[in-house]
Amino acid sequence: MISLLVSSEGLSAVVEPPPTMLGLVKLYPTATESELDDVAILRPLAEKLINMVREKKGGLFIVEVPQKEVIALLRKMGEVVPGLGGAPLYFLAVPSLKSSGDFGEAVGKLMKLGDEMEAGSVVYLEFPELIIPSDAFLTTANIPEELKMAIYMMRKEVVDSLKKAVDRGSLILITTLSATYISEDVLDKANKVYRLTTSGVQDITDAVKQQ
Repeated sequence: MISLLVSSEGLSAVVEPPPTMLGLVKLYPTATESELDDVAILRPLAEKLINMVREKKGGLFIVEVPQKEVIALLRKMGEVVPGLGGAPLYFLAVPSLKSSGDFGEAVGKLMKLGDEMEAGSVVYLEFPELIIPSDAFLTTANIPEELKMAIYMMRKEVVDSLKKAVDRGSLILITTLSATYISEDVLDKANKVYRLTTSGVQDITDAVKQQ
């Protein structure tokens, strides 16, 4: 399934994390106020998210990154927010999963995350199109029918887990090539949807949700 989806949507072209960040990992990042300067155009959003984490206000934010040059910037924000918010970070970059075993292990952890994670945490999911795909994504990816049912079942379990995480006061940040690739159930629950490019951050929530 990984090879099918990656080849069809070109996710292999994204920037991959270090080998130490394989799969779903739990981290306890630290950060200083000065590091807010490192997130540059994302600083206003970062400050908003930090306040939500400190107040344990659950939320879900989706950020489109059509240019891979900005992925590192978003990853930095993903560390600074829990670092300054005093929260643990659950990090998963799906392109780091190289085998069906890696994929299955990460999905299994995601399915349990909503029940087992520390409340008030930050969850950073990078390109989870392969785990929580939209119906439109599955159609364009040309997935065999016998595989689609398994994907639908997997998606439901993961989406339910993410909803539990938000309800428990956790903040979820999703990085994607396009919000249209992400499950409609997740998109509906998103507080905001942004598009991040080298020129700035654009709020596209209304436009995306009206599609």
